[in-house]
Amino acid sequence: MKSRLPAVFAFIALSLAACGGGGGGGGGGQLPPAPQSSATPPVSTPTGSPTAKPTTKPSTGPTTSPSSSPTTKPSTSPTTSPTSSPTATPTSSPTIKPTPTPTIKPTPTPTTAPTPTPTQTYYPPDPVSRIGSTYGKFGLAQIFDYYPSDRTNIPASQATSDAGRYNFLWGSFDQAAGDPGGPGPGAWRQGNGSILASRYYIIEEDNVITSGHNLAWFQANHPDWILYACNSSGQMTSDYAYTPGDGFQDVPLNFENPAVQQYQLSDPNYGLIHFAQVNGYTTIALDQVIFQNFMVGGNPELGQTENTSEYACGTRNSDGSANIIYSGKNDPRWTSDVLTWVAYAYQQAHNAGMTLAVNHPPGNPNNGNEQTVMSNADVMLDEGGFSDYGTSQLTTPGVYTNAYNYMEAVQLRGKAVVDIDRWTSDGLSPASNHVEYGMATYALTNEGNLDLYQIGKVAAGYGYGAEDYFQAYQTVLGPPCTAAQNGGGSIYARRFASGLVVANVGASSAQSFNLPGNHTYSDVFGRPLSSPLSINSEDGYVLVTSGNGCQ
Repeated sequence: MKSRLPAVFAFIALSLAACGGGGGGGGGGQLPPAPQSSATPPVSTPTGSPTAKPTTKPSTGPTTSPSSSPTTKPSTSPTTSPTSSPTATPTSSPTIKPTPTPTIKPTPTPTTAPTPTPTQTYYPPDPVSRIGSTYGKFGLAQIFDYYPSDRTNIPASQATSDAGRYNFLWGSFDQAAGDPGGPGPGAWRQGNGSILASRYYIIEEDNVITSGHNLAWFQANHPDWILYACNSSGQMTSDYAYTPGDGFQDVPLNFENPAVQQYQLSDPNYGLIHFAQVNGYTTIALDQVIFQNFMVGGNPELGQTENTSEYACGTRNSDGSANIIYSGKNDPRWTSDVLTWVAYAYQQAHNAGMTLAVNHPPGNPNNGNEQTVMSNADVMLDEGGFSDYGTSQLTTPGVYTNAYNYMEAVQLRGKAVVDIDRWTSDGLSPASNHVEYGMATYALTNEGNLDLYQIGKVAAGYGYGAEDYFQAYQTVLGPPCTAAQNGGGSIYARRFASGLVVANVGASSAQSFNLPGNHTYSDVFGRPLSSPLSINSEDGYVLVTSGNGCQ
């Protein structure tokens, strides 16, 4: 863990001069010149939501946890509708990491020449993570490469051609390996040898594609591994546990059993690690890493009727009697078992020279369970990101502050984060103001270990699985001068060596912001600029400038 990770985050609002004018109900703020010998403390913290898994039939709403189980069919939005899995509780107060003080390193003075002017050092980057450094630029991830809604996928030629854009690929599907479609990791790695191409897996169940085992096989060989559901009275039923929106005939398993963990991950014939290595994957992508028992009863993929009043609770002994493991949806044992499973997966992946990615709804980064899951992952996904699925909740200040704090905490550990912004209220592609908002909030938070993925509405052949690429992603801002700063009200801003980003992260109305007067800026989407800059709700600006943007 990095030494500058604070024990307690503190929200520090910089004192900025109020400014008049500029169309909007908020108080204006003006970003002061960056200090030459010390950095200014950063921003507060936001929350996000988990990712969802793909289903054969996309759902209309956002998925609580992203990801699709690569068994038979991913979801248009990894579970086009958010899973019932709850999002971890956000930090009670926005946290912010203090900005380290940059040092001034004067050039040595020759004895016969005058002392040269000191050169400013920039805000220092965090340790480089497994995605490589994204310091001062827009690092990108791709979520899925297959559309379960219409059984189409990104062509292999396109995957190879575009692979250089991305550091990380969540859930590559491979028709050659038994998936219903998908170009597979080989096509991506052919175009980018360093891309982290991952195999998707839901930790609470078997994966029929990787193991080849159906319900009949488990009933004959390991009937005591099958996970059943209980009713609200705590009585076990004949219903199998079910991950809502699964879309695959995957058998739910008692994942707390060490023998099951060994079978799922490290079995030399059926385990996930073996399958991934044989089929060219470099990374394991774990979905549904959720601290609350999100599973329900009645598994429609196994011929039953879904019953949301039931919950996953245990197994049956050889005599048919119930072996109750979980007493309810909030049993802390579930959290403990999830953490144990992920820690074992982290060990096995690293032993095999692979990377482990985890989709987990962010919580309070100071919480011990959150710190444990961060320690046992190389890449963390925040599916709600700074968009919160493009819902009206985006105007709640906590969305930004909680997400900010969590992403900062992960990066401080030398781990990577994927910031997923789904703009479900827009068209197939996000509106340009939302794309720029996503880029601005990303840049406010990026310490060199952050990737971004933005997508619009879910539809046939679109949503998760689509490449929604914008030329503005090629913008290079250069090193940040400081951490993010509060620019007055709900405005946050950050200066870079070659630019400035500013976003309205919470207000429901426009806010104004005075641009620094000693620079000429241009917007990466070509929007006209004037100072004070009026910034609408759910909008942001990514601005570039010539010269030293920190002065």
